[in-house]
Amino acid sequence: MQCGLTDEIEIGRGRGPGLVQSFPSYEREQTLLTPGETELRFEAWLVGVDHLIEPDRDDVYTVSFQPLTTSDYQRFMEAAEMALMTVEMRLGPHSRKRPTKCVEDKRGMCIASQLFKPKLNITLDHPSLYYGKTVSINGHFRDDPLGTIYFQASYIDLY
Repeated sequence: MQCGLTDEIEIGRGRGPGLVQSFPSYEREQTLLTPGETELRFEAWLVGVDHLIEPDRDDVYTVSFQPLTTSDYQRFMEAAEMALMTVEMRLGPHSRKRPTKCVEDKRGMCIASQLFKPKLNITLDHPSLYYGKTVSINGHFRDDPLGTIYFQASYIDLY
């Protein structure tokens, strides 16, 4: 059944037409995470920088990175897990969200994915010059209306 502005459900028995009752569709669900409660700062190496300065064809800025130390990696993954549990705990009884994490790519690199360009303290001539740089990333976790949890890098400070 496709959901539009209203869902119609036919209630009845037998072959005759039944009573048709309309129920309003669920409103578009808002995000359950706020930037202040999921903020995180850690050190990392930039690995995938193709869409750090210019967005991809879907107008999404992405950057892949590897946390600098094992404690940075552990703090990042624990914060992602806490964001997932927070969304699961705050879901309403009629929510259609299915919480999932989208903070690693298929190679195991951590990713930041967002609709806005992250603020950089140094502007270089070409995006490839950012590859391999040691940085300090300040960001937060956000959930979309479907429940997918993303990491968004607010500030990237190059050393």
